[in-house]
Amino acid sequence: MSSLVFVIDTKGDYYFDLIYIFVFLFAAAWLLAEGAKRKFNAVAWVLAMAVTWFLFIAGTKLFTYSPTDWKALLLGQQLPLTFDKVLFGGLFLSGIGFVFLKRILRLNNSTLDAFAVLLPLAIGMQRVGCLLAGCCHGIVTDLSWGVQYKPLTLPHYHQFQAGLLEPGQYFALPVHPTQLYELVAGVVVAAIVLLVKRHIKPPGNAFVLAIVLYSFFRFFIEFYRDTAAHASGGTLVADLKIMQWILLLTTGLLSLLFIYREKTYAPP
Repeated sequence: MSSLVFVIDTKGDYYFDLIYIFVFLFAAAWLLAEGAKRKFNAVAWVLAMAVTWFLFIAGTKLFTYSPTDWKALLLGQQLPLTFDKVLFGGLFLSGIGFVFLKRILRLNNSTLDAFAVLLPLAIGMQRVGCLLAGCCHGIVTDLSWGVQYKPLTLPHYHQFQAGLLEPGQYFALPVHPTQLYELVAGVVVAAIVLLVKRHIKPPGNAFVLAIVLYSFFRFFIEFYRDTAAHASGGTLVADLKIMQWILLLTTGLLSLLFIYREKTYAPP
């Protein structure tokens, strides 16, 4: 094992929550500045931000529910308790909700572009919290940039359950830091959008491009992410995870939408 392997032996959950709050405040400040720069209606924009954030949080939770959890929820028995989160669930629900909000609040398509650079950056920044907490971890690796975790973390627990750890072995085996891969991907996506946005014609298409690029990079990162690290979507179907099939579908459909809107756009 290489001596360069990075060992995480810290209060990961504490730093996860701290980074989560920081990213929320960073995103709120960014969007308020974007709203002022783009001259959005201030009340409508703040309301749209608040509702969208609520839908994002709800989506990250709802998409972790099992069929049994959904049955309990729909029958009105209880709101199932879950500590897991699914990023794409949050993006899906908030994205659908924002489309309707935009119409109700009479915001134009350019409001979507306010998220185009922020979204990949925010996702990447939050993955630093995931790295410290051990969630969303990668598969075992012997590469020099592998990451080891202490007991009572998900990587250690999953490896113990899989019988990969020797009796008395304190730290887990090194795993791919897939969270850092997503951080790099987020920065790259944001940089690409910044470079090409002046050439994008229809309002809203910069945001579509950001989702396409993020989904594209995330598809390949998933090959290095442990299936056990998924709250949902980690099951293999035809040698690919369900999440990868979702990412492929998202990349393909939104790429077609992006091209169609670019070709058919007629300036007002």
